[in-house]
Amino acid sequence: MTDQINYQVFLADLKRRRDELDAAIATIESLTGASGPVAGGATESATVESDSFFSLSIQDAAKKFLRIKKRPHSAPQIARALEQGGYIHQSSDFTQTVSTTLLRVWERDGTIVKLPDKKWGLGEWYGTPKPRAVKEREENKRAESGGQTGSESNPAPIEFPAASGHGQLS
Repeated sequence: MTDQINYQVFLADLKRRRDELDAAIATIESLTGASGPVAGGATESATVESDSFFSLSIQDAAKKFLRIKKRPHSAPQIARALEQGGYIHQSSDFTQTVSTTLLRVWERDGTIVKLPDKKWGLGEWYGTPKPRAVKEREENKRAESGGQTGSESNPAPIEFPAASGHGQLS
């Protein structure tokens, strides 16, 4: 009997590996300041279709765009791509709307991160660093507790001796 190859599983594994390599490349590029398409021009060949972002939120559309392009982009570049990809809006300053949304996502959960060069990337490319808001809350708690960490600022629970019949209902 001939062994059958499940090409769907094989293809999914190859795509997962490619995504991991692209994320590693993007990280190294951001650390070195280098940029350029992934070998073979794969980054540049990824296209945004006229309906790529139709009916998505700005946050989800931006994430999808960044996954398609596999490299960081500025807020104006993301805004233009969302419009070209069918994102419908009524904003008089869509770039500002996108920029504000990206900033809120970065502060809230870190799934989109702002890079030192003012471009935006996916948190998963950079090990999803702690969102700025979470860091600030932790720093504020530490400052309020006199520099103690969470476990030091919370006293140990009080342990009561076992009941000896007092206070029990009969």
